[in-house]
Order: sequence, then structure tokens, then C-alpha cells
Amino acid sequence: MPTAPQSHPRPSPRAVGALFFASGATALGLELVWSKQLSVLLGGTTAAVALVVALFMGGMAIGYGLGGRWASQARHPIRAYGRCELELAAWGAGAVALVPAVPADWPAVLAYAASAALILPCTVLAGATLSLLVAAARERGGFALGRLYALNSFGAVVGVLATGLVAIGALGLSGAGFAVAALGGLVGLGAMVLPQDPLAIAA
Repeated sequence: MPTAPQSHPRPSPRAVGALFFASGATALGLELVWSKQLSVLLGGTTAAVALVVALFMGGMAIGYGLGGRWASQARHPIRAYGRCELELAAWGAGAVALVPAVPADWPAVLAYAASAALILPCTVLAGATLSLLVAAARERGGFALGRLYALNSFGAVVGVLATGLVAIGALGLSGAGFAVAALGGLVGLGAMVLPQDPLAIAA
């Protein structure tokens, strides 16, 4: 007799929506910490602000492209997302620790290059996390996917406000960065333990 097709447990739409929200919150929380650290290191110049924006937007774009390639090869996009989020947490914490260690008396070109080398891998990973989440949600349809993007954007707003208004004041700049990175690690672990559907999430 033919064997009935095996059904795979699927993560709930709410769980994936929570991942979209948390991904935006942690990415923008870390960006705020890095921008403040670079302002201290490089001064609050237009060039320093431009560097932060270029690193974040450029890295996100590169990561989104790479994430799409990784997603096409991943049997479980949510698990791949979880691994990427864990890597972002590790790199993010490292950048928070090392950016202040860049010598303030270095020539501007060297300071900018060192800062870029520390932060760019993080922003690439942040872009890849979003791309992998989109792959996990790809069969939910345009309306649902738009709602998930909205959750990601709302998470970014909450992450910036919580980091800037609460965490930095309570924990200090580096402490806030480590806290946001730790939250990202927890999100990655949560994604790893969700039911892993090799096709897509439930509609």
C-alpha cells in the first residue's frame, strides 16, 4: 500500500510574526548603540553619521541578497534564521565590546575602517535574518507578508525607543548593547526550537 504523506508540524503565524517583530527590535536597538559609540569615537560629525547609515543600509542590502540565496538552499528557513540570529548576537556583542577599544588617536581613515570591519558583518547578518524570515513566510500570500513586514517595522520602532529611553539609561551604553544582543540570542534559540516545516508556515 502507498504510504500516506508525512505531515510536518508547522510554526504558528503568531510565532513567526513574533520573530519578525523581535528581529526588527534587536537590529535597530543594536544600530542605535553602535551609532552612539561611533559618535563618541569619531565625533558627532556628518561623516560619522553617514558612516553609520551607510554601514547599516548597505549591510542590510547585502545581507538580504545573501539571505535569499541561503534560503533557496535551506530545507528549514526558520532554523536557518535562528542560526543567523545567533551569529548576529555574537557578532553584535563583539562589536559593542570592541568599537570603544579603537584608539581615539588613530587617523580618521583607520578609525573608520576599523569601525566598518566590526559593524558591517553584523548588518549583513541582520539583512539575512529578514530575508530568511520572508522565505519562511513566502506561502502566506501578499496580505499576510505585508502584515509581517509591518510587524518588523513596528519592532524596529519599539527597539529604538526601548534602547534609547530605557536600556541605555539603566545599563549604560555597552550594557544596553549587550542586553540587546542577548535578546537577539534568545530569539535565535526560540526560532531553533519552533516546529520546523520544510515548506512554509501554516496559512
